[in-house]
Amino acid sequence: MIPGWEGRDAGGWAEVLGVPRLELLEEVDSTNTRLRALATGGTPPFTTVVAHAQRAGRGREGRSWRSEGGAGLWISVLLPMPPGGPPGVATLAVGVAVAEAVERLGGEGGGGGGGGGRPGGQVGLKWPNDVMVVAPGGTGVGKLAGILCEVAGGGEGGGAGGIVAGVGVNLRAALHPLPSGVGPGPAGGVREFPAADLETLLGEPVLPSELARHLVRALRHLVDPPPARLEGRLRAAWEARDLLPGTLVEVTPGPRGVVRGVGDDGALLVEAQEEASLQPAGTGQAAGGRGDVVPVRAGRVRWI
Repeated sequence: MIPGWEGRDAGGWAEVLGVPRLELLEEVDSTNTRLRALATGGTPPFTTVVAHAQRAGRGREGRSWRSEGGAGLWISVLLPMPPGGPPGVATLAVGVAVAEAVERLGGEGGGGGGGGGRPGGQVGLKWPNDVMVVAPGGTGVGKLAGILCEVAGGGEGGGAGGIVAGVGVNLRAALHPLPSGVGPGPAGGVREFPAADLETLLGEPVLPSELARHLVRALRHLVDPPPARLEGRLRAAWEARDLLPGTLVEVTPGPRGVVRGVGDDGALLVEAQEEASLQPAGTGQAAGGRGDVVPVRAGRVRWI
């Protein structure tokens, strides 16, 4: 059994998590890749894959991701496909679920060892797929978790397919520290933010099985049934943690401007400052002029 999941076999942990099928793997190329294969074979929604380590973890835009054994929770959950196809809000819903799981874990005490309290900072969300921690007093921002959602077809197994939601949460500092300025994340690259980890925030050990239990519970509440739009409880939960409104950002490709929120379809709304930076129609971004609020549905967002 992989560390942090002792005491039960995969079937027993599946009952604890309330999922129809759970794979606990010592090492895998990518939990998303494994779960996509299961989805093609017709596995039911909320099937879950967890790995102690990933050899070829992936982030958005095909970036590779370092996933050391024992350093984090590396998990993928198959979410049901909403009517009419995958929504743009899937990644946002998963981000809210991760934030709620971290907050609940902090409230209970991370490793089941008593005490703990809430994390030593505010959990925030950075569109579209980053879970951040803002230090008390706003003195710094660190990246706690990343999310990658991918569509998986039902294939010949007769299943309906779904959305494979991959989540990587830093539980503790990397076991083999990287050179200064380079952290767990895009391989070989300088990270945009320092890595944050849950054990440093809580001040006590964290069991990956406990975090997974809270995460799956939050996903059940938020995406079963799957939301087609960002509204109601989901919108309120996102807006309560959204770090971007009112900030100046640069989207690549896309506009430079001030964030005005998130649309019902999950698009980031940016009030453009430079007409020349806008992309023409057909590139995934809407065209517009200076002062227009442009819906951004793809690209990399950088705080300026």
